[in-house]
Amino acid sequence: MDLAAPEGLVFKGCPPAVNAFLQGDLGAAARALERDGQGAVGSLLLARLHQEQGQSERAAERLENAGSWQEAAELRRALGHHDRAAALFERAGLIREAAASFERASAWALAARAYHGVSAYADAARCFERAGDARGRIDALEAAGELFRAAALASEIDDRARAIRLLQQIGPQDPDFGRASELLALAFEQEGHHDLAARQLERRLELLAPGESAPGLELHLAELLEETHDYGRALEILQALREREPTYPNVASRIESLRKKLSAPIRNAAYDAAPIPTGATAFVAAERYEILEEIGRGGMGQVYKARDRRLGRIVALKRMPESLREHPAALQLFMGEAQAAARMNHPNIVTLYDADQANGRFFITMEHLEGLPLSTILKQRGRLGPRDTARLGLQVCAGLQYAHDQGIVHRDIKTANLFLTRDRKLKIMDFGLAKILEAARERGATIIAGTPDYMAPEQSAGAVSDGRTDLYALGVTLFELATGRLPFVEGDIAGQHRGAPRPDASAGLPDVPVTLARLIQRMMAVQAEDRPRSAAEVAKALGAFVEA
Repeated sequence: MDLAAPEGLVFKGCPPAVNAFLQGDLGAAARALERDGQGAVGSLLLARLHQEQGQSERAAERLENAGSWQEAAELRRALGHHDRAAALFERAGLIREAAASFERASAWALAARAYHGVSAYADAARCFERAGDARGRIDALEAAGELFRAAALASEIDDRARAIRLLQQIGPQDPDFGRASELLALAFEQEGHHDLAARQLERRLELLAPGESAPGLELHLAELLEETHDYGRALEILQALREREPTYPNVASRIESLRKKLSAPIRNAAYDAAPIPTGATAFVAAERYEILEEIGRGGMGQVYKARDRRLGRIVALKRMPESLREHPAALQLFMGEAQAAARMNHPNIVTLYDADQANGRFFITMEHLEGLPLSTILKQRGRLGPRDTARLGLQVCAGLQYAHDQGIVHRDIKTANLFLTRDRKLKIMDFGLAKILEAARERGATIIAGTPDYMAPEQSAGAVSDGRTDLYALGVTLFELATGRLPFVEGDIAGQHRGAPRPDASAGLPDVPVTLARLIQRMMAVQAEDRPRSAAEVAKALGAFVEA
């Protein structure tokens, strides 16, 4: 024992080394220890000897041989060997110190990854910038919550898909919301989504302070509206701009051009008089959409992959059931619900582009997605792990909370209506359609073979009141994802949802934590007031589970 040393014990079980150590001959003691199979202890003694002799580099080598990574790293850092020190700090598990040493060694990429690994995102972004790694810097900025800076950088490197996703996460309370709306409008315009770009510019203009004006943005908004053939709205904007700033360039000529377009006779013979062609294009005006292939069908109609010739983009086009035309209540809801859904702009909700009729057949067009619905994924691979279940639930909650904040209830949350894209972004489909079909069913139509498997008790009784109905269906969905089966599968399923004891998702599945199972049971409570109050509350619980 060395009572003066902080670690106390020097070595044991090697009598030949004792006398040499007591006499101060650390070299002889180390050699005796090495012969006795205690090479690491011997290296530590030699490291002490080298340090006493001022031979720091040899001491560092001995510390490395002994596996004393932290001491070796600190000595290497003192010697200015920053790259070697960084590697040793990593082996010691001291990642923050490793990152700092990598930075001192100008190993920017290694420093950035190390900083990112310990959640030092601002430092990581700075080092990614020095390394010339734009995508790594975007990752770090996003993780740091600097969404606008991340989106602006994504735009610079022409990664518009990521820029759009990031910008859509910036809320109205964010000080960058105005600039984000402008940048999002530009990204949508570059992607050919002039209608979405116009909507973003309108949001930006709504943020202007009283007396403040942005004539350039107003002129651009009018141009976008003209591109989408909304000539009346474009004319209103330009006329208001001219009244405020009569000398602003090009406004008068554009007003005159729009007036001519509005006064021109409307001719659309191909739409109204041409015979309906046979095949997939029979239900929609031939000049607007080119049907490419059928990609799905079910109770809510057929879905096609189509090309929008007017805007030059691929869309998903859904034809509504033929029997919908026979029910005025459903038709009345059709445009209203479609307009409500079209107002929603959220990364976890499928974007609705258009809703119309052609030759008496109703259809909607939406963004086209690459991936699979969760119902298909379950059939292919079986149940998901609890962490994946919770992560998907978080994305559903984000979309639902956004919709519920606008007073819109989905009414048909289930695995078939939740789509996972190839980049693992979850999208909620068919907002508003359930309400339309429900109105038709009330008049006796057989439009959809409605399944009660996910339906909340109050919904089966015809009394949907708020978003807690969606939370019930989400609870059933999470149960299905975690267990691979529905909670009730035989007998009077609707009756069991109204009163049977809720099954435990963790029963017989030890990998499903009790905390997750209890949350699912609470979401499936018979009485709406016994469920979580909001999707945000569910998301908070799921987020805590994922972090744990």
